[in-house]
Amino acid sequence: MKIDIPGHKAFDIENLVLDLNGTMAVDGRLRADVVEKIGELNRRGIRIYIATAGTHGGVDELKDNMGIKVLLIKRGNEAEQKRDLIEKIGNGVTAAIGNGANDYLMLERAALSIAVLEEEGIYSKNLLVANMVVRSSESALDLFLNPKRIIATLRK
Repeated sequence: MKIDIPGHKAFDIENLVLDLNGTMAVDGRLRADVVEKIGELNRRGIRIYIATAGTHGGVDELKDNMGIKVLLIKRGNEAEQKRDLIEKIGNGVTAAIGNGANDYLMLERAALSIAVLEEEGIYSKNLLVANMVVRSSESALDLFLNPKRIIATLRK
């Protein structure tokens, strides 16, 4: 997905890394429209990765039904594991969506990062490193389904 932002830069996004709990799922529950939007991005050729410690579960629905790549991270150094995933798959071609303290390093390292303020809240430092902040996981995914929204927000 090519996104050319006047006065800013051009992005060529191949991968999208998603935090699961607190970002895509609330209290471990995925809403049907979130699953649908992730599926549509996957069908459009964006490689989707879920990076989660599995606090509330909810991974199987995405992994089994849509073939999404899931990285179950170990407790202890979650932020570093998420950052390492971004670097492994290519930080220059990867976007990330997250909300928590363990998402900070991946949001900082990704080419394009979106912080989400859902019911569980947002780690305040994410506001400083994210390119954009949105109010819901649906809004975050919609940015990639309608990339002119990204252009409208980030253009200078």
